[in-house]
Amino acid sequence: MTVDDSVPPTNTDGSNERAAQRAAARDASRRVYQRAAQVRRGFIGHDATAPGPTPIALLLRGGRGGRTRLHLLLSMLWLGSGAPHSVTAPARSWATLLGLPDPDNRGARRIRDAIVWLEERRFITVDSPPGVAPTLMLLNELRTGMDYSVPGAAIVEARAAGELGEVSDRYVQLPAAFWENGWVATLSGAGTAMLLVLLHADRSRGREIWFSPSTAKATYELSRDTRSAGLTELAGYGVVSISRRPVQPSALAQRRMRNAYVLHLDELNKEPLKAPS
Repeated sequence: MTVDDSVPPTNTDGSNERAAQRAAARDASRRVYQRAAQVRRGFIGHDATAPGPTPIALLLRGGRGGRTRLHLLLSMLWLGSGAPHSVTAPARSWATLLGLPDPDNRGARRIRDAIVWLEERRFITVDSPPGVAPTLMLLNELRTGMDYSVPGAAIVEARAAGELGEVSDRYVQLPAAFWENGWVATLSGAGTAMLLVLLHADRSRGREIWFSPSTAKATYELSRDTRSAGLTELAGYGVVSISRRPVQPSALAQRRMRNAYVLHLDELNKEPLKAPS
């Protein structure tokens, strides 16, 4: 897929940057027929016995630029769903789509740094002939080194063959509204990571989600600070509501409390106007 590289000039108050981001995202969404991005569940969380950090944790831990790396890779999963699972675009176009400040200069440099990092960690391969925009080719987001395949299509193909399909192809969906309404330009890396974690944990839509700190750490490999900051941010925007619930409801048991979360994914259909408290 080739991304439109036209970028309007920006104002110092950021209003044109926001408008440019929305315009770029909605143009991109039309090109992928407003499909959601499919993200393999193993990208977000894994069995506690699996070695090493989850891919999402690796993206955020790799020094400065974790937010840009995460948002760029998610954008590639969104836009690169069609064969040959590649996206051709200049760095400034990626910077505009992600809502980075100064997309022609500082934003473009952040994108180029993220591309190098992602290639070195086997998330993508890059074809960059002189004088033209680079083509970014997706690899499997679980860092297997294998070619990318759309997880939903792989599951459908397996079922058509009378097979169960690979567990590693199970996935969650990040709606196109994440880009169209500017959430990609608004949420921090922690906020986006915890949005994906809640999608991973939300097996029964609309019901309360909870996980112990030890389970959260073992499954998602995200630090306590990242989890807390991300959930607080999402709550500030109304994307998640947080309630305190007793762990043991029995009157005879010692009273212990836990946080319970309800994901309000429909909030992504609105622009993120309310700042977190």
